[in-house]
Amino acid sequence: RKKQSSLSDQLVLESNNLSDLQNKLSALQETYQQKKDKLSREQHLLTLLSDENEQRLSHMQQDGERQISKSKNDLHYLEKKLDDLIAGHSKTLEERSSQVKDLKQKFVREMEMARSKVDAMLEKKQQMVEEASVRLLELNKEVTRVQKELDDARKKKLLHMSS
Repeated sequence: RKKQSSLSDQLVLESNNLSDLQNKLSALQETYQQKKDKLSREQHLLTLLSDENEQRLSHMQQDGERQISKSKNDLHYLEKKLDDLIAGHSKTLEERSSQVKDLKQKFVREMEMARSKVDAMLEKKQQMVEEASVRLLELNKEVTRVQKELDDARKKKLLHMSS
């Protein structure tokens, strides 16, 4: 009778331990699923942000190219206007040369400004991509850690059930 009672007590204890392990496993599985869902949402958000940034960058590049094209057209217009003025007025060669030089310098400044804007936009985009990559790497490490915990809990459950 005592043996039976002792075995019965031990069975109840083992049953309680098994129940605790099952509860812990369920909690870990739920945590794992939540983290997996969060990662999926963040990856989706990252994809959306990346696509949006690609579109912005494309628009910025197109705007930069339009500005460059407009500056070239303006330069050609101003050069023609200068040629017309020179033909209409008698100026010295030195004055004409100075005006052309000034116009070319203005054009070069505008080109440099447009180029620096495009370069800054590209650099910002690269920085955003690098930051997103770091975040994704961190999330992947977290998923790996949770997966390991889940695997360890499963192993404990199997070991406990086999003993």
